[in-house]
Amino acid sequence: MHKVNTGQTNDNTFRNGILVLLAVVALIVLVLNWRQRRKTAGPPDNIGRLGRQLGRLVRFPFGSRLVLKWVAHSTQTPFASLLLSSALFDKSVESWVSQPTFAALRHWGKDRLVLLRANLFDPPALPAQAAVPADPADSCVSPQT
Repeated sequence: MHKVNTGQTNDNTFRNGILVLLAVVALIVLVLNWRQRRKTAGPPDNIGRLGRQLGRLVRFPFGSRLVLKWVAHSTQTPFASLLLSSALFDKSVESWVSQPTFAALRHWGKDRLVLLRANLFDPPALPAQAAVPADPADSCVSPQT
């Protein structure tokens, strides 16, 4: 090591090995710390994190997540709020569409957001169920007299 420090030799394999070993240990510590934080994570205390978690629960049509984030940024509205409130969603989308820049892209995005609105706020139709009698006594077979 003394020869390397004084410049008597150009063989830096020992120094490079120590640096690589240090980098590997640091990477392992970072990965373990990240995994532990994810395991013990509490509820989100940040509106951005809440938006990400809510966004994972929603099925977005193609391109609509990016467009909705653009709407949220353009209208200074939190992304999570747009996913939760239909009135705020409609107001923000109308405000965003009325802006003049990128009009063609905004028109395409509005069509995507109409599909997303149906997924978010309009409940899906339930499959047709068999007719259920209103009175449970009607469903019983009465004994023949």
